[in-house]
Amino acid sequence: MPGAQHTVPAGIEKFKGRYLHSRDYKDAQAFTDKRVVVIGIGNSGSDLAVEISQTAQQVFLSTRRGAWILNRVGDQGYPIDTILTTRLNTFLQKLLSSSMACDHMEKKLNARFDHSRYGLKPKHRVFQQHPTVNDDLPNRIISGRVRALQPQACGRQARSSTAPHALTVLFSIAMIAATLLYVSLSP
Repeated sequence: MPGAQHTVPAGIEKFKGRYLHSRDYKDAQAFTDKRVVVIGIGNSGSDLAVEISQTAQQVFLSTRRGAWILNRVGDQGYPIDTILTTRLNTFLQKLLSSSMACDHMEKKLNARFDHSRYGLKPKHRVFQQHPTVNDDLPNRIISGRVRALQPQACGRQARSSTAPHALTVLFSIAMIAATLLYVSLSP
């Protein structure tokens, strides 16, 4: 949005490395052979993690509370938004309790990949928050190019393996969600 205010994360000014807002992100080449931490798992954060993982040495995806990951393409090759908004599905959502609808959808999403095993299982139910839509994130996680981290693990990883001055940070705040990228300056 033109003229939108972008909040800078608290304490970022103490960070000794380089940091960027995701709006300043141009391409993945700037992150070649770097270690990157993406903080935030919204659509922007997951898209950046996937793209940067193609050139970076390692990408860590930190999430405060996880996310349900939907494919852009659903059953029988139809776009997921078309599937979710059919008259039948709309009718069924009104007929079923919220808990039953969430159970059904979460079972379908976990059939694609188990969100717990990938470190992505959210604390909220699938229809309680906006889902993340990304086709490639599970493949990047299973290949090891992206590692999903919960807040405790992210803190341990940062303290144990990376000095604060050896990072670059890329962050974005769009709407309610925030995306931060930390990038190592040396391999």
